Amino acid sequence: MSLEVKICGIRDNAHQVAGLKPDFMGFIFHGPSPRNLPNDYPCDTWKDIRKVGVFVDSPIQEISSAIVRYKLDIVQLHGSESPELCSRLSSSIAVWKMFPVADTLDFDSLKAYSGVVDRLLFDTKGVSRGGNGTRFDWSLLYDYPLDTPFVLSGGIGPGAEPEIRDLASRTDKLVTVDLNSRFELRPGLKEIESLKHFMHELSR
Repeated sequence: MSLEVKICGIRDNAHQVAGLKPDFMGFIFHGPSPRNLPNDYPCDTWKDIRKVGVFVDSPIQEISSAIVRYKLDIVQLHGSESPELCSRLSSSIAVWKMFPVADTLDFDSLKAYSGVVDRLLFDTKGVSRGGNGTRFDWSLLYDYPLDTPFVLSGGIGPGAEPEIRDLASRTDKLVTVDLNSRFELRPGLKEIESLKHFMHELSR
């Protein structure tokens, strides 16, 4: 088993994060977020690391502009984006669609996106659209019935590696782990040693 790692909400120490060689680095394009990128953020690229842009109900023209400006490889949609909008974007770039999880998970409601997006992403339903630092009940994914691979997100922190490996042993559709607020010194500034240790333990 080899799970991919995405480190999201990066802003203040991107080059240090890139030194860890995660599979993905996530950058947030959502004004209300404390991790929102400033307009003058540099458009750096890193070899073998794919850049994910996170958007919340943004106009498609705004998303398309950011794809070009920041050389994004993937767009991650965190709002109420329709399957039709996802399909329009997926003609030119990989698309991940987030679904918030509370106490239950209705897989039937996700079928319209399966086969349209490249991955579904499950995050804990909270006050904000991500980075709440809380986990949902991962056992809801034990019997994941869809063909589309998924990303696990929401409150993942140090020490969660054994539980993640257990979930991955139950479904081969878990392909990526998304790390954010539990590995921060402050919003947008990642704690490098904790991330390094987590990635090492997850790969064991």
